Amino acid sequence: MSVIRCHEARSRAERAACARLRADVYVRERGWVPEERVTNGSEADGDDPRSVHLLATRGFEPVGTVRLILREDGRPLPCEALLEEALPSGRAAAEVSRLAVARHARGDGAVLIALCGRLYSTAVDHGVEDLYAIVEKRLHRHLVGLGFPFRRVGPPRWIYESWNFPVMMEVRRARARLLPVLAMQGDQALLEGLDASAA
Repeated sequence: MSVIRCHEARSRAERAACARLRADVYVRERGWVPEERVTNGSEADGDDPRSVHLLATRGFEPVGTVRLILREDGRPLPCEALLEEALPSGRAAAEVSRLAVARHARGDGAVLIALCGRLYSTAVDHGVEDLYAIVEKRLHRHLVGLGFPFRRVGPPRWIYESWNFPVMMEVRRARARLLPVLAMQGDQALLEGLDASAA
C-alpha cells in the first residue's frame, strides 16, 4: 500500500481538494454543516483565508485534510468563545480545525498520523506556541494516544450533534511523543521535517 504523504495545500487545485473532502465528511456524511454551505461540491467558511490548509494523499488521491487557523490582527480564534479563561497574553496561538479523513481511508489510522505529524511541523514553522481545538471525547483520546498532549480547557458543549469540549496543548511538548508514532508509520521525509523544525 502506498505511503501517506501530507503537505501544505498551496495551489488552487489542492485547496479545492481540501474543500471537497470537508464537504464529503462534514456535510454529506455527518450532517454537521448545512448543505447550503456547499458551493460547487466544496465547503468553505470565513476562517479559510487566514488558515494553513494541509492535504494528505495516497499516491495522487486526496484522503485527508486539516487546517490551522492562525490568530492574526487581534482577530480571535473561533474556539475562544468556549474557553473558560482568556488566551495567555504574549503567546502565539492557533486552532486545529476541519479535520476530515475520507471514509475509505480511516482503517489503519495512517492518514490521521500523517496529518498530525505535518500539523506539528507546520505549527512550529509558524511560531505557534499553543494549539487549541474543539473535539469529541473519542477524538481527544485518540489524539493523546498519537502523541498530542491536549488537555481540557472548557466545559463540554453540544456541537456537531454531540458533546464536544475545547482542548489545548503546548506545541513544544508534542515532539518527543510524536516521533515514535511517526517512525512506525514510516514516512522518512516527515521525520526529517520534524527534525528540521526543531532545529
